Amino acid sequence: MVEEVIKNYDSHDLPLETVYLDIPYMNNYVDFSVNYTAFKTIGDLATNLHNTGRRLVVIIDAAMSAEDTTANNKYYTMGNNDDIFIKSSMYNSKMYNGNLIGSVWPKQAVFIDWFN
Repeated sequence: MVEEVIKNYDSHDLPLETVYLDIPYMNNYVDFSVNYTAFKTIGDLATNLHNTGRRLVVIIDAAMSAEDTTANNKYYTMGNNDDIFIKSSMYNSKMYNGNLIGSVWPKQAVFIDWFN
């Protein structure tokens, strides 16, 4: 689908420097993941854009999924180990290492404390 949009820009001689992908490129809206079912050739897309002097930019969501609290969720685990998430005194935060939990795209999510 994205490739078709790019082809339409090219066929109409419209300028296109950068293609931005919003959160649907992610696997279950989890940061640092790719939905390879919907974006099977994302690597080729980036390469093809770069070969024509263009760029691919993928967004990173401000919230990080806390749904999977096992070691499978590499970045959540790393953040917990480094204690970099915003904390909460709410009762349910105990099961999330004291982290503030919000409900956003990845369902239960934590937020990086950028001042930490």
